[in-house]
Amino acid sequence: MHDRHAAAMIATNRPQIREWNVVAVIDDQSEAGGAPYIEFKVMRSADDPDLIVGSWQFRHDQSAGRAVLTEFRYAVDCADQHGIAFVWVNDPEELFPPWERR
Repeated sequence: MHDRHAAAMIATNRPQIREWNVVAVIDDQSEAGGAPYIEFKVMRSADDPDLIVGSWQFRHDQSAGRAVLTEFRYAVDCADQHGIAFVWVNDPEELFPPWERR
């Protein structure tokens, strides 16, 4: 009886497998090829031109225009949670280069 109880516990306590989505960060909107994406806008803060901020929006999730790296991480996380394959970094002034997006 004890062995059956142990076997039942092992069977029910298996770790659940989670599928991981891959989010590609793109620099050109056309790279999405018509697939859904989250647009991440990069700009200077209106209050402090030395501060680079980011903003994005997806359905009811949106940013508050905080520091660029913080907002970027939120945007990528949101894309991952919703199965969106792309985050487009709209950065015409090149204020947030690829090597800083880690």
